[in-house]
Amino acid sequence: MRSLVGAAAFAACCLAVFPAAAEELRAINPDASFPEGPAMVDGKLYYAEYGGNRISVWDGKANAVFWKLDGCGPSAVMPWQNGFLVTCYDNGTYVKLSADGKTEKTWDQDQTGAKLIGPNDLTADGKGGAFLTASGPWEPKPIVGKVYHLSPDGTLKVAADDLHYANGVQLSPTAKRSMSTSRRQAVSSCSTSTRTWPSPTAGSSPS
Repeated sequence: MRSLVGAAAFAACCLAVFPAAAEELRAINPDASFPEGPAMVDGKLYYAEYGGNRISVWDGKANAVFWKLDGCGPSAVMPWQNGFLVTCYDNGTYVKLSADGKTEKTWDQDQTGAKLIGPNDLTADGKGGAFLTASGPWEPKPIVGKVYHLSPDGTLKVAADDLHYANGVQLSPTAKRSMSTSRRQAVSSCSTSTRTWPSPTAGSSPS
C-alpha cells in the first residue's frame, strides 16, 4: 500500500497540472477513502480509493466515480492500452478497464494457473506491457510476494518471486530493470528481458 506515496504524488500531480494549486495546498477530496496509486491522464487525476472499492477521477473542479467493484480493494490505477489497468488488492485480481470505465478483462491467476495474492502496484514496461506486484499476505510468513509481467497480448507471468511483501514497482531509467520495494525495507530488481527472469537481487535499505 502506498498511502504516503500516493498523497505526495497527488500533490505533485496537482501542482504540475494545475499551477494555481501551488498558491494554496488544499484537499481536492476531503472524503476520499484511503486514496492510493494516482495517474494523470489528459489533465484529469485518476486515483484508487481502497476503502471505497472504486476508482475516482478529478477534472480540476469536481470528483466523480469512474469505476466501482465491491470487494476489489483497488490500490493503483494507470493508463494502459486505450483504457486503464487496476490492481485489486482484496479480491486478488488485475482488471483492464475501457476508456469510459467499463470492465473489459480480469486476471485472477498467472499463466501457470497460480492465484494472485494481494495485487498492489503497477507500472508500464515501455513496450506496451506492464509490470505488476502481488504482495502476498501481510503477515511475516510465508514470503510469497511476486513481480509479474503482463505482455501486450495479455499473458501474465512471474518476473521475480520470493519477495517479502512486494509493494511499489517502477522501471529503471534505462528500462532494462524492474525495481520493487518490499516490507523488509529493501529494493529488489530483475531484468526486464522477456526471455529470462533471473532471481531478484536485494539492495540496501533506503536511508
